[in-house]
Amino acid sequence: MKPRNHIQYTILTRADWAEGQLYIPEAFYMGVTQGSAIVQIRNRHFFLEYQSELHQFGGSLIQCQNMSDDFQARIFTYPRALLEPLFKAIGYDWYDFFDVNSFYQHVDDPRSQRTWREFNQWLDLARTLFSPESKIKYPQLQQENFLAGYWMWAIGTLQEAMVLSRGMSPAKMIYRRFLKLVNQQAIDHHDVKYYADILSISPRYLSKIVTECTDGVTPKQIIDRHLLELIKELLKDRSLTLIQIADQLNFPDQSYLSRFFYRHTGFYPSKFQNLAP
Repeated sequence: MKPRNHIQYTILTRADWAEGQLYIPEAFYMGVTQGSAIVQIRNRHFFLEYQSELHQFGGSLIQCQNMSDDFQARIFTYPRALLEPLFKAIGYDWYDFFDVNSFYQHVDDPRSQRTWREFNQWLDLARTLFSPESKIKYPQLQQENFLAGYWMWAIGTLQEAMVLSRGMSPAKMIYRRFLKLVNQQAIDHHDVKYYADILSISPRYLSKIVTECTDGVTPKQIIDRHLLELIKELLKDRSLTLIQIADQLNFPDQSYLSRFFYRHTGFYPSKFQNLAP
């Protein structure tokens, strides 16, 4: 998928997983309507089947390990920037909760089935507003209202008690928040200042916190390590060129990506591809 600056509704099928993987550059929320699949996002595995929900707050490379021929899922993707004002208003504890609990499987009880029906009503609205053929007035306002309404509904469906961080120092909370931001936004933002600005602290203070919490690892090293792992995953797809990988990960060009990869591994991307299984 190509990155978009607006919400998009679509239906995913087995055909969308080229070479067993699918790259979604934006945040997304999907519901499986038929079939089954085992997928991996980074180091987490998910078994998807009818009435599974899966969401991610940032760009994701989804690797498919097993998928039925009839697999189908409804999905809407959206720029994460649209979500930031909402969680700033209601608090990042909710963001953290949904980030950890990114998968949900509905069960055969009245409450769960009711929320599945309501979830599909939200997807029906997304289809009406954000399908490729949709023409809506005031698109920015429509998108902001839709996402705010959807996530407030999602929060309202939670029966579980949220356990918020207790006894954690302010520095530890900032460090944890930084890691989550990198996990979700490193594809689009490679510089430390961006994360410091979101956390409302100076880059120097962020560096102090991170190095103290990691025994010497800097914020830039954490960002670069995350990018390196993404590059390695994309290099395993032999159909992608270095130009395409550089574009997907927002590097200036393929030469910059090659130098970045060499600086951190000691060899160039082509050699890594030859060594990879």
